[in-house]
Amino acid sequence: EKNVFFNKNKPLLLRKIDIIIVGRIEPMKNTLNAVKFLKEHFSQKNIVICGKENPYYKSYMKLFFSEIDNCSQIKYIGEVNKNKLSSLLNDSKILILPSLNEVYPLVEIESINCGCIVVGTKYSASDLCHKNYDSYFQCNPYDLENIKRVLDKIFIQINKKHRFNYPTISSWDKVLNNLKIWINYRDVFLKDFNKTVGIILLTLNAEKSIENILRIIDYSKYKVLIIDSSSDDNTVEICKKYNCQIIIIDRSEFNHGATREMGRNTIGTDVIIFMTHDAIPINSKTFEYLIEPI
Repeated sequence: EKNVFFNKNKPLLLRKIDIIIVGRIEPMKNTLNAVKFLKEHFSQKNIVICGKENPYYKSYMKLFFSEIDNCSQIKYIGEVNKNKLSSLLNDSKILILPSLNEVYPLVEIESINCGCIVVGTKYSASDLCHKNYDSYFQCNPYDLENIKRVLDKIFIQINKKHRFNYPTISSWDKVLNNLKIWINYRDVFLKDFNKTVGIILLTLNAEKSIENILRIIDYSKYKVLIIDSSSDDNTVEICKKYNCQIIIIDRSEFNHGATREMGRNTIGTDVIIFMTHDAIPINSKTFEYLIEPI
């Protein structure tokens, strides 16, 4: 199949889109926080967001649309095909990927090869392959002020016609080689990770969602503690089907800080992942991604 993502001929100053965000609209991609941030600090810039709506986050989508409604500088165009994405990237100056966690995002490769400057998340493996190039920046998605400083710097460089240094990625074979570097890095990390990991789940009337979490946990890797606030439904009965420790407390005893602290003292692992029953991981790899930065 003909590749549409290898073209960086158009000068940055001639590109019409100042900032583009590509990815599903969901909490893990940090889209809503990025929109609020861009509205506040880059109101004069032309911003495009493209990506699929996540049907599992209806309330999140509602908040997202409320932020971009009547906002002339931000245009959401939904999901696009590869040819349309290539056209957009070739007309964009900067790609922002503000995700809270990524593996090795291919959209960064596509953007670099279309001549975009990339501001990616520090919680990915991209730094292993792009860190020596001034067309690639990694930022902390929890530190929006840091992203602002980086964007301000990039726009100054673009206006001064700075010649950015891009990675040489002339084919998907090179991308595959980069992925192999990341896979090797990840295998070494997982082999050397010798800390015990616990998952603490706080529940209340969670029968409709709790099993979606419990059934994807690898109980040979993680110790699981359920702290239930005297549910009226079948939450506890469902939890008993799995290899979990269960503590039932009175609802009046629940406290966001104290209950979690009680759980921390009870579970006794080196690392603890705190969850609520309505935060459903996409798959079992989610837990590995959470502990990887440690």
